[in-house]
Amino acid sequence: TPTGLAWDTSIPGKAKWGAVDNNNGYTVQLYKNGVAQGIETVIAKNTVEYDYTSTITSAGTGNYTFKVTAKGDGTLYTDSAQSAASPEYDYTA
Repeated sequence: TPTGLAWDTSIPGKAKWGAVDNNNGYTVQLYKNGVAQGIETVIAKNTVEYDYTSTITSAGTGNYTFKVTAKGDGTLYTDSAQSAASPEYDYTA
C-alpha cells in the first residue's frame, strides 16, 4: 500500500507518494471535503506524483485529500489496498 502521501510544497496541488515495489502503475483519487471528485486517475508505472492544480482550481474552495492504490501485474502481484487519505490541502479560490 502506498505511504508517504503529501502535497508538494512548491506546487501545492501536486500529489506525491512513496513508490511501491513491483508496481504496474497507480490509481489516484482526489477528494474535496471527503467527496470523490471524478473518476480515479491512472498513473504510469514508476511515476509517484500527479498534478491536480487545474482540477482543484476548477472545483474551487475546499479541503482536498487524495488516496492511492498500487496496481499489480495481474499475475504475480495483485493491486494493493487503497492508502489512507493524504494530509488536507486547504484551497481558497
